Amino acid sequence: MKNLLRNLSLTTRLSIAFSVICCIVFFGIGLLSFHNMQHLFAKQRDQNLIARVERIEIFLQDQKSFQILVQHPRLYENMLGKEDNLLILKNQQQALIEINPLKVHIPDMDESKNITFLNNQSEFATTRLAYKTVFFNQQYYQLIAGTQLDEAQSTLDQYLWKLILYSVLGIVMASLLGRWMGLYLLKSLNNLIEQTHKIQGTQPHQRIEAKSNTVEVEQLRSAMNAMLEKIQINYDQLARFSEDIAHELR
Repeated sequence: MKNLLRNLSLTTRLSIAFSVICCIVFFGIGLLSFHNMQHLFAKQRDQNLIARVERIEIFLQDQKSFQILVQHPRLYENMLGKEDNLLILKNQQQALIEINPLKVHIPDMDESKNITFLNNQSEFATTRLAYKTVFFNQQYYQLIAGTQLDEAQSTLDQYLWKLILYSVLGIVMASLLGRWMGLYLLKSLNNLIEQTHKIQGTQPHQRIEAKSNTVEVEQLRSAMNAMLEKIQINYDQLARFSEDIAHELR
């Protein structure tokens, strides 16, 4: 791996590093977004169940409305729709209202004065349930409302695939832009390399003239020119010393 990276140009290395960073950032944002969407769906689903339970509680506060609801449960079943249609009202003896066309398994529930949530089964749950124990007409009733999880899960799956698609497209676009920016930013460095190649030993006074707007490249150019200046001084001293030696030998 190190040998492979050693053979790559600086532009390629920067592009790879930028692509890796984009992968981490995009997928991190995608996971956070998906987690937040799951939380919002779950919160909205529970709020809908709370509203449904409270709506039935309003019927229970009036004896006539309660009788109508018990005698004509299909009125409320039509209001619930075809898939989110689960409503059970029962006392200690029997179920007075049982709207459960999908035959969802209802687990045992303890008495609860507050609205409590649970899934119909611990593993591979299909329905989200909300229940509450209410006191009406001198006896306790258990009110259970439920909604299917399939619709929300299908929407979440579609959202997840869109997140993955958009993340991949974003990574590709960011990588291409990173490659282009790397070439643009390293253009002055490549010019410096070309100027360095043009320097010949037969021209000791030649210097790197091409200036750069990049601070680091300009500092490198100044350092290389200073090095060439020192080499020239040492070369001139060596030339004078050689001339003196030749003169003495003659």
